[in-house]
Amino acid sequence: MQNASPTLIDLAAALNGRGGLKVWSLIVTLMGDRLRLNAGAIQNRDLTAILGLLGITPQAIRVAVHRLRRDAWIITEKSGRMSCYSLTQDAATKTIAVADLVYETPADAPNQLQLVVVDPRGEQISQEAPTQNDSIFWIGQNTGLRMCANSDDAQLLATVERAALPRWIVEKADHAAKIDDLIWLSGFLTSLAQHDPQLDVDVHAARLLALHAWRRFILRSNLLAILAGSHVNLFQECRAQFQTLMRRYQPTSEHPADATVERHI
Repeated sequence: MQNASPTLIDLAAALNGRGGLKVWSLIVTLMGDRLRLNAGAIQNRDLTAILGLLGITPQAIRVAVHRLRRDAWIITEKSGRMSCYSLTQDAATKTIAVADLVYETPADAPNQLQLVVVDPRGEQISQEAPTQNDSIFWIGQNTGLRMCANSDDAQLLATVERAALPRWIVEKADHAAKIDDLIWLSGFLTSLAQHDPQLDVDVHAARLLALHAWRRFILRSNLLAILAGSHVNLFQECRAQFQTLMRRYQPTSEHPADATVERHI
């Protein structure tokens, strides 16, 4: 395996310690980012070079690729003797569907929210494990907060000032917002910002770490809970950190392994 950056390996280990370094998920994040950058299918040697800098072995990559192929997330094509991987159409559609949530997450907290009381005679609404994709942050049985929107006959609505929310709601929002994860993520991105890539493959690896850590947090969190809680400023700072890193770590080549080979010639 190629020489690995201790800084990136340490950061990858830290992310793994938070349960966020599943190889198959990293590959999906990487390929989704290439889709957004209008890059083509990724060659096996490039995938191995990028993930190798995070301490991931070729065998672990092969296992993850096999799983993704089995679950219809990627397809494999041959280019000469080289294997190339790309997302299936269904996987690409799913990735694009959450792209704006990840890359363009709103930072400003609204001054007003809507208090929503849903008709209890209607369909039972699950309040388990609220996530970023939920349109309502539930604060009680059939009662929640959402962004101001058009009226709905099935709901009783009232506009409330975010700054006037009672303390118990703010505390409930902080609990649902996974603030400990946000604090950890801020420290993680701050540490990653100290990494100075020397080759394009390093840029790819550093960008992947930043994107995967942020993507994991956003897709597992409830944005409304964050905006209704007491840590909006920290969230805004963390979002700014992420966007700065994404601008800084801009790959210049679709084939970073080429530069790695040249370095050893």
